[in-house]
Amino acid sequence: MTKLFAAQIVISDPGSTNGTFLNSHPDRLVKDKQYLLRDGDVIKFGFNVSTIFSFVWVLTTYVIA
Repeated sequence: MTKLFAAQIVISDPGSTNGTFLNSHPDRLVKDKQYLLRDGDVIKFGFNVSTIFSFVWVLTTYVIA
């Protein structure tokens, strides 16, 4: 589960069967503990699925006439 808090994104594992891993740390994330994500972090779901976290700011300007 990921959540956005004031431009900070955290990840937590609610107790999944196969675990969630962050970067090259060999231990699973602690159940329900929140971990701050940083650009380039590698998130691994279970033992076979991984993804690289990228944080991109998108600024949009609205003009109201």
